[in-house]
Amino acid sequence: MAKKTAPVNTPSEIVIEMGGLTFGDLEVLESLSEGAENGNFKAGEMGGFLDRVVQGGVRDLPLSQMSEVVEALTAAMAGLMQTDTESEGEEKN
Repeated sequence: MAKKTAPVNTPSEIVIEMGGLTFGDLEVLESLSEGAENGNFKAGEMGGFLDRVVQGGVRDLPLSQMSEVVEALTAAMAGLMQTDTESEGEEKN
């Protein structure tokens, strides 16, 4: 008999809530990056962080959406840094 699995409700778009990002999260991101490089990855640390910044959380998302989550987070971070840089440039003019 085949195992039945419950359908997974997956959002069509991953939305990052940048308002939930703190300076302390930069330490978490750095730790995750270092962990990925040296093989000491801490999934629990990543789950808690992503659960706060991804709209609706990530705990119930399938792992197959991880690349989408990472892409959305990377784009949101790049947009945040670009906006800050643009604002600084405008102030100097």
